[in-house]
Amino acid sequence: MTTSRTPAELRTDIRASGLAPHGPERVARAEELVAEAEAAAEAGTREGRAALGAALLHLAASRVFGTAARTTPDPVARALRLRDEDPQAFDSEDAFALLWSLRWAVADLAADPAVPVAEIEEWLTLLAREHDRAGLSRRAVHAREFLVAQRFGDRQRSARAYSAWLAAERDRSADCAGCELTWRGRAYAVRAEEAEDAAPGSGAAQDEAALRMWEPVLRGEYACPHRRPYLLAASLGPLLRLGRAAEARSRHLAGCLLVREAPTGRGALARHLEFCARTGNEPRGLEILAEQDGTRWEEQQDAPGHQAWMSAVALLMRRLGDLGHAALPVPGPPGRDWSAASLLEYAAAQALETAERFDRRAGTTGHRAAVRSRLAARPLVPHLPLGIGAVAFPALPAAPEPPGGPKTGPGRASEGGPEAGDGTRSESDAERGTWSEPDAERGTWSEPDAERGAEPRPQAGAESGDGSPDAHRLLAQARRLSAVGHPEAAARWTAAGDAVARTGARLDQVERAELLDHRSDAASRTDPAAGAAGFAEAASLFAGADLPGEALACRARAASAASRAPEGAAVPPESLDALCAEAEHLHAAGRIGTRHALAVLLARARLRAHDLGGAQEGAGNGGGTPFDAANPANRPSASGAEHPAGPARPDGAADPLGPRADALDAELADLVGLALPDCGEPAVRAGIAEATEIRGMLAARRGDAVRAGELLAESADLFHEAGRPWSATGPELALARLLMETGDHKRAAEVLRGSLQDRPGAAARTPDDLARLHLLHADVHAAQGLLAEEAESLRHAAHALAGSGSAAEATRAGLRLGGCLLVLEETDEAAAVLVEALGGLLEREDEPGIVQACVWLGQSCTRPEQLRAAARLLRRAAELPHRWRDRHGRAVVTHLAADTHRACGRHTAAGELYGRAEALWRELGDPHAVIRTLHARGWLAMEAGAPVEEALGFMAAAQEEIARILRSPEGPQDEEQRLRLRLEAGHTYRQTAELLVEPVPVPKPGEPGAPAVDCYARGIEYAERAVAAFHSCGEAGLHEATSAELRAAALEVDLGRYDQAVTRLTRVRAAYPAGRPDPHGTVAERVSEAGALELRIETALS
Repeated sequence: MTTSRTPAELRTDIRASGLAPHGPERVARAEELVAEAEAAAEAGTREGRAALGAALLHLAASRVFGTAARTTPDPVARALRLRDEDPQAFDSEDAFALLWSLRWAVADLAADPAVPVAEIEEWLTLLAREHDRAGLSRRAVHAREFLVAQRFGDRQRSARAYSAWLAAERDRSADCAGCELTWRGRAYAVRAEEAEDAAPGSGAAQDEAALRMWEPVLRGEYACPHRRPYLLAASLGPLLRLGRAAEARSRHLAGCLLVREAPTGRGALARHLEFCARTGNEPRGLEILAEQDGTRWEEQQDAPGHQAWMSAVALLMRRLGDLGHAALPVPGPPGRDWSAASLLEYAAAQALETAERFDRRAGTTGHRAAVRSRLAARPLVPHLPLGIGAVAFPALPAAPEPPGGPKTGPGRASEGGPEAGDGTRSESDAERGTWSEPDAERGTWSEPDAERGAEPRPQAGAESGDGSPDAHRLLAQARRLSAVGHPEAAARWTAAGDAVARTGARLDQVERAELLDHRSDAASRTDPAAGAAGFAEAASLFAGADLPGEALACRARAASAASRAPEGAAVPPESLDALCAEAEHLHAAGRIGTRHALAVLLARARLRAHDLGGAQEGAGNGGGTPFDAANPANRPSASGAEHPAGPARPDGAADPLGPRADALDAELADLVGLALPDCGEPAVRAGIAEATEIRGMLAARRGDAVRAGELLAESADLFHEAGRPWSATGPELALARLLMETGDHKRAAEVLRGSLQDRPGAAARTPDDLARLHLLHADVHAAQGLLAEEAESLRHAAHALAGSGSAAEATRAGLRLGGCLLVLEETDEAAAVLVEALGGLLEREDEPGIVQACVWLGQSCTRPEQLRAAARLLRRAAELPHRWRDRHGRAVVTHLAADTHRACGRHTAAGELYGRAEALWRELGDPHAVIRTLHARGWLAMEAGAPVEEALGFMAAAQEEIARILRSPEGPQDEEQRLRLRLEAGHTYRQTAELLVEPVPVPKPGEPGAPAVDCYARGIEYAERAVAAFHSCGEAGLHEATSAELRAAALEVDLGRYDQAVTRLTRVRAAYPAGRPDPHGTVAERVSEAGALELRIETALS
């Protein structure tokens, strides 16, 4: 390759490339510079060789932080030969850089199992000799020897090197304190893992020591940007082993975003995979795998990273197998399809093969032992909700059903039917449940027939042989679950019906009635008329089987469904009043039990409660908005409650519900009185609980908060006594909301804590119910200002919503969680949560949520990896194809997208987005936003290396915009608005001054004709204009005027114009006479700045 550029120009480009962010692009550019420098060095000049040496060292630095491949030894060896040939070609800066690069070479050689031990020892000797030659401490040499000894498994040498390392003097050649603490902590963590393998719990002291070493680095006390992502990952294991799961979760969320796309982040990402496998978050681990490209699965001259990655993948796959998902399709190396079982075999073999190469070189077995230990690792936490990501495995493809429908002829049950597994069946134990459960989503004040569970259908796998025995076994299970009102009963009935259809099992009349009853229940939610017809048919079957109680309950369900059918639909003609009268008569005659009578009477009570207007469409989502955490003004009002109590009704005030409410309350009281003699039966007690719940809701609607609270608490207690804690969720939620509305947040929190306790049966709650409890708990915490507790409740809510299939609600809970974390200043974790939330919001084109997520994401992202992830999402948001209803929100998102692209160095895309944002702001008629956009475009031009006049052109355009608006007769007439525009003119002049001086170095004394001097002189002129513009604004612009005057004075000092600087400082002091009020400390700040400049002048003149 030839080059037309001089060695000096090449060195300038090398320095500029050294400021670019690490990554593949920088590595590619460094390789191009080496090729050009080689061509320049062919001329045989010292300058050419110096340029080549600098290019080689730049390539080594770019590779060590920008690629997974361990390839620094080659450029370092070439630079060493070049230095030996012509030592004078390396100035002091390059010579020191070469010394530093030797350390990277040693580390990369040790990480390559193909490099013999003798060669590594030669490089260690060379490293020591070079430090001695430069008169530097051997501290860094001993540190490398320690790391190499650890890699070889040589404990004695490792201990000697460690002692020598810490004893050696720290000088300018020492590694940064952050790196040293990282390595020392890692040694403790390795010893902790070995101790834990021998005896669980015995490594606690070592884990604590490791975390103590790492904490200062993670707190930012040592500025080492390359160590934070690694330490966030490395600390996960010690934290989990010590029981500090919440801290581990926070570090997983914060750290995974930083490394999931980083070329050098494979080893750290492996730790995050392991975290998922050991905390019950295996579905989240599969998501991480799915995000990776094909290079993650290749060795890429990075044997340690490959070993760590394959070990973690194998552990995750082993966990899937343990959970019964060995056949699940999973993401893996490209080129073929993988199941969990096949990927486990492949990844384990890859990890062990790499470990064997390391062991063969060192003559040990330590690497293979470490891999086997990792593969056998057990969960450290049964389940740790994260608040983001998947919580359930993808469903396996459904097995094809055989042709033909269920054979449900009237013959006797097939052999092995329900009698075999359920004993002799009487009317009572054939019942599917004698009263309808409250609606699992909306509470009792809902449709008159209640849902009977919302659990997902159990996966296939219960059938065996001809399937008939298992079909009857599923029927028996469904019958038992229905008898106790279990939330999973509906799913089990569905599974039983599917098994019957699939296997052709023969059913007797009662079994056919039961299945038809439950199919009708599901149908009635979408087609009440069809449901009513099905219920009526099931009632006939029950009556024919001499089960009058079940028949009457089915007729009541038919009447309830018929009441919701469209006008004119063909429905059974029976009325609930007639059915209730019949139930009372049959109960009095002893022909049906109390449970059946209660079921019919409750059906009418529910319908009457519904007619009183107690239901609220859309309630039941837990209340609140995704913005509660950061904006208390947006918190939900009491009117958004699921079962609002309404204001307390003063004595003598009109009853909002009237005599019908009195009649319903009396009816429910009579119902309870009828049931009390049999309240020892759990199902009857549960029926009493529901009647009491309806009375509590009724009292709340009538404004009697005290009585409502008593009844709701009694209802919840009765449900628990009946062994149905899942049914207590409704009254507990309503009671907590009632307490919130009356201002008793402490008691509301106690109710919710009690409801969420791990008591018998509580685990059977549906994910929807759990989510509602946690969301309301979050609202209670928010009302008390307990942000950390609110965040914890939101995590659990998001997890439960994701598990229930409510992806949209889970996303909004995640958004609210992100805002809460931002207020808590947990910005890294907030960024991870908000990135996940924004991705979900974009799928649903949720404009309010998108805008809020973009704003919060812009506030939380500061690190390059976060900014890159945010930039992609923000651009997607700005380019959504649909027509935005919120035009202002679209402009905000577009401007934020431009800001984010600018922050991560994507200048071309940022320029395009700023152009769109400016057009959107103009359409909206927001001149201040237009001016801010022009300012940003000016700075972007400077940062992108455009000619200075291009950047100044945007500032001039901003001034023209201000002048045009102020001149225009259609411009703002309000004096306050005009004042804001005049202040904008001052800010524009001030920023123009900064644009001129920012990219040039401070002029050296005695350089009157240098370009930097001209830029500084022009900067002073614009600062002077800023001073004048701010002074024209009177008192409103005083502090800005003195700030601009001080900036002009500082530039005068840089140019050696001390007299002019003193004149400006005098004007600043004159602007603040003694005794001037200074409520915000601005006057003191300006006077202090003036004093510092005066000191600079005195020092320069002395």
